[in-house]
Amino acid sequence: MNGDDVRKGVRKMQENKSRQEAFCGWYAMLGNLTEAAERAGFEKGSALSEGLKCLRSESCRKKIAQFRRILSDDGNVAAGLKRLAYLEAAFSYSFPLTDQI
Repeated sequence: MNGDDVRKGVRKMQENKSRQEAFCGWYAMLGNLTEAAERAGFEKGSALSEGLKCLRSESCRKKIAQFRRILSDDGNVAAGLKRLAYLEAAFSYSFPLTDQI
């Protein structure tokens, strides 16, 4: 094995790791193994087996759980956006536009 082979091997490992992380994010959002693997960049023919391989990994399962916690956020973000939208609508008639001053 020469230096080029080592570099190619390292590159492939990095690509697989980034695909695995992308898979974790897609799986947390979609809940569909095959679709998540395809969107993460795995080939259509091997998406199911690659996705299963990712799910068997403890680090991948932890990453999926982390993404799900972020995505769920107990509705805090949605509630905050609703409050902002309400305030914007409620006060839109109270303040004059700058060109009217």
